[in-house]
Amino acid sequence: MINKIREIPVSEHSYTFEAATKNPQFRENGYEEKEYFLYGTANVYHWEDGKAAIKYADVPYVNRMVVRRPVDPAGFSGNVVVEILNSTSNFDVDRVWYLTQDYMMGHRDIYIGITSKPNVLKALKQFNNERYGELTWDFTDQSPDGAEVKFLGNLAGASSADTEDGLFWDMLMDLADYLRVPDNELLQGYGKYYQYLAGWSQSGGYMNRFLKTFAYSKEKENSYFDGYFSCGSAVSLMPDLNQSYGPTGEALTEKLEKITEPFVDVHTESENQLWGNYALRGRNSDKPDFQYRVYDIAGATHDSQGSLLDCYRDDADLEKCGISFQYPGVENHPNDFPYHLVFHSALDSLYRWVREGVAPMVLPRIEADPDLKNWTDATGNAVGGWRLPMIVYPLAVYHPVCEPSAPENAFGASLFGYVEPYSKEKAVELYGSAEHYMKLVEEEAQRCVKDGRLLPQDVQECLDYCKKAVAECGLDKA
Repeated sequence: MINKIREIPVSEHSYTFEAATKNPQFRENGYEEKEYFLYGTANVYHWEDGKAAIKYADVPYVNRMVVRRPVDPAGFSGNVVVEILNSTSNFDVDRVWYLTQDYMMGHRDIYIGITSKPNVLKALKQFNNERYGELTWDFTDQSPDGAEVKFLGNLAGASSADTEDGLFWDMLMDLADYLRVPDNELLQGYGKYYQYLAGWSQSGGYMNRFLKTFAYSKEKENSYFDGYFSCGSAVSLMPDLNQSYGPTGEALTEKLEKITEPFVDVHTESENQLWGNYALRGRNSDKPDFQYRVYDIAGATHDSQGSLLDCYRDDADLEKCGISFQYPGVENHPNDFPYHLVFHSALDSLYRWVREGVAPMVLPRIEADPDLKNWTDATGNAVGGWRLPMIVYPLAVYHPVCEPSAPENAFGASLFGYVEPYSKEKAVELYGSAEHYMKLVEEEAQRCVKDGRLLPQDVQECLDYCKKAVAECGLDKA
């Protein structure tokens, strides 16, 4: 139960961690950011006869969320996206916001990000203990429910015996119910809206658990959410009901069996076959009890130059927490595929599915060999998937993983690919000239718009990327 929601004011010396306002375009787009603390109680659940049952009731907590919305409600789109903030790097990562912010602000959507795991509280308090010291997920009863485990929670080293990850389920459900209340405190004056749940990577696993165990566990007048947007998900990191069960994501069945609201599931080449996704993804369906689309983005990898390196370069907030990022590979061209363009279009298709009943396109998956390595064609790139013009007419090989620069970078290297530009000679052999190449990708961009792979407002950015690729391989000098 949410007992109170309190806005946390911003001043010169106290401001939101990783504030969206650091981006000058945020305010220029007519947006504002508010941070709120949620004061409430949550149950801790465990398994009884295959269903979630309350083990401990009414555990108090203080959690946080950020709300990014148009200053003027008059232009509001009627879409509210709630992101389960990703906790894998031990701080709140708003990757769905990063990938879709241009679309969401242009579309006049509202965004809400909610902290999903207590391991991030350390970074928040290191950043500004005066602001964030009140946050708590404290809970010390960690009596085991299942078999003996070597560590708590779904991810090694990310859970503590002094807190409880499983408090999140009630936090999420209570927030969804709160947002259903007309003219609530958070969105007063914005009118009616549709609400969507989104998550990146580990948070996609959270979404699977929510849908499998909680979303349809009781009769409700209104569903918790009207649609779901899973991005780069890692279903093998699906958490259990409470952290004392340990890492059961690979032991329990993760496959979704019921989705009565539209669900769009978008993967990159890094996780389309790995982390349990190959065997456990759903099949495309328009059935009333399973409304689902799954896509693989050819050329894209989980982390990229933009979403990790550029996003957090010289980040003063993270420096205060002792957190930094480097490319984990030895190659000199980290993957810079503009996969945000796909997420723009995918989110747009989800909105239309929910609001207009227009089912999204179906695309072939990226197939893999028995070792779960993606099939490639004569160009060196993946076969199938969501293909933008720079993959249909490539000037480089987009490798899905990189060679780790040190043993400790092996995991990061599995998430971060690299680009190998073609030689000038190969580019000339394939396309003849820069002019001919650009004509090809311009025509393909229009086909992408026609079938839904690219939004009209993103065509120029796509072509600008292709022009950059022309220069990098030397085709412009041919």
